Amino acid sequence: MNQAGIDVASESFDIQRCCGETIAHRTFANTNSGHQQAIKWLQCGSEQVRVCLEATGIYHLQLALALCRTAGIELMVLNPRAARRFAEAQGYSVDWDSVGRLDDVSLINGVSQIAPFDAAAKQALLEADSLTARCELLVQLMQFFGRRDSDDGRVTLQ
Repeated sequence: MNQAGIDVASESFDIQRCCGETIAHRTFANTNSGHQQAIKWLQCGSEQVRVCLEATGIYHLQLALALCRTAGIELMVLNPRAARRFAEAQGYSVDWDSVGRLDDVSLINGVSQIAPFDAAAKQALLEADSLTARCELLVQLMQFFGRRDSDDGRVTLQ
């Protein structure tokens, strides 16, 4: 499964795509034609593509609709404000400008190292076969460890 992150501006959008172990970057015009070109580029020979799109005012809406209408594309629209609130709720102080400048490999490996997971989770991240596998596991662990079962803040499997 290919994965990609998209940053949208008024006249263009940037995509960073992970196709197997190959990471590529490309900029497209924020037009209907640009949307169709980007969809073809995202698929890169894969039937399934997971895309994370940053919500930016109204500029992302037409692209999000084009992606949603395309079979095989799984879209998640990320609200930057919600990500900031999540980090604050977890007690993290984040330099978002620096995070925005990181490439996917550095971001995924860096978060894997500093996330407050137990030893077994960290070992599983270390042993992941590929960047894609590490990223998928990291997302699952963040969702799991982000849950709180009671007022004491512990996370349990039940």
